[in-house]
Amino acid sequence: MLQFDRKQLASIGQTHLQQSLHDFLRRYLPQASQMPSAQLRGALDNVIADCRARGLNSQRAIAAYALAACTLGSATVNNDPALQHIVAMRQLPQAHKALLIQTWLARMGAELGKHGRS
Repeated sequence: MLQFDRKQLASIGQTHLQQSLHDFLRRYLPQASQMPSAQLRGALDNVIADCRARGLNSQRAIAAYALAACTLGSATVNNDPALQHIVAMRQLPQAHKALLIQTWLARMGAELGKHGRS
């Protein structure tokens, strides 16, 4: 019987997450599509490691945070008190964190859209 241990499964999940994010960003973000693939993978490795260090563990929460970092810039996400408060709430379930990060990103996008039209 074929068996996998937890580390092997985690590695598969990590690889799948990185590949999914890579493909999504290259497809939908012009700045990501212009980056060399190896550079984008390195940037995603850093963002994913940062997410895990901050306590984000679910693929959905990591994907939302990575999308925010890639679209708005790492400085914006690292310096926004509302987003950092969401990430820091250790007692909050990962699914709730993911939803709050997505909501934050949508609001930021709406704000940027308002300023871009002015």
